[in-house]
Amino acid sequence: MSSTAATLAGRPGRLPRRRLAPALAGALAGAVALVPSPPAAALTPVAALGVSADTAVTLGGSTAGDEDLLRDDLAGGVSLALGGLPAPADLAAYHLDFDGAHLLVFDVTVGLPGAVTATPRDVVRWNGSAYTILLAGAAAGIPNGAAIDALSRGGAGLVLSFDIDTAIGGVDFADEDLVRYQAGAFTMLFDGSGNGIDPALDVDALDVLPNGRLLLSLDGSGSIAGLAFDDEDVLEVGADGAGWQLAYDGSSRHAGWAGADLDALAALAVELFRDGFETGFSPWSAVTP
Repeated sequence: MSSTAATLAGRPGRLPRRRLAPALAGALAGAVALVPSPPAAALTPVAALGVSADTAVTLGGSTAGDEDLLRDDLAGGVSLALGGLPAPADLAAYHLDFDGAHLLVFDVTVGLPGAVTATPRDVVRWNGSAYTILLAGAAAGIPNGAAIDALSRGGAGLVLSFDIDTAIGGVDFADEDLVRYQAGAFTMLFDGSGNGIDPALDVDALDVLPNGRLLLSLDGSGSIAGLAFDDEDVLEVGADGAGWQLAYDGSSRHAGWAGADLDALAALAVELFRDGFETGFSPWSAVTP
């Protein structure tokens, strides 16, 4: 389906960004840690990273809009991983699901083929042929005005972060927190400020790795436990808040990150069995809805 098959149902003005300063490989055998050099190395081996920016970017010779997902093989190669989504919308959050389906969140309300309308508080599932709503945010209790801006899986549930501080069911979640949605309930998974994130920042991209550790990107620059980062970087941390590491230094890898915010990500993580063999999610090929 081309991007013209999806129609835009409205695009509210964006809030000012809080910038403080200026994406999967084919062979698992070539897996590398995200950043193999000082000042800090990622603890979890990752074969490649899927990334999307909040604006058009050119990384490693590949140009993509803010609605596209790029595959960075972490060895200098970048290619289109997902394209053809509604061009006026930004891909605000993304996850490659366990069955190969793409989970998507858009920053504006969009009309999709199959008479599907998705708002910024909905999670859309595209299985390669049809769109469905996986999480209807309004029905689940996400208040009007709040939007999902980061997405992953965590066991049987979804892991989300919101773009603003949000109260659901009497529980307050800040925009730097990670929230688990499972069995119809929202619970705190990761208290951002309690684990060192400046409350002035927002978690705007995340992935939960198979070993339970977290990949996070924030909407501005700062430091945690003496580790400096910018909004195009990815940090790794344990779910208990321990062991912050710089996992992906965006601007050092690609000059095209200058002036852009990494706002959606998905990792191809590698797990090592005791016998030394590797396994992981199958890398995706470039696809267009």
